[in-house]
Amino acid sequence: MEKEKADRIVSMLNWVRFIILVLFLTFVFVGLTKAAATPLDGMWLL
Repeated sequence: MEKEKADRIVSMLNWVRFIILVLFLTFVFVGLTKAAATPLDGMWLL
């Protein structure tokens, strides 16, 4: 019972970590494309 609970928590943490990583990379990608498309002051307005 404890092992199943621990396995479920670990798999949930792995999913959360994956989602946070994807969101972070998306934010960085959007920031870089906005900075490339506009002058440098566009990045600071984020």
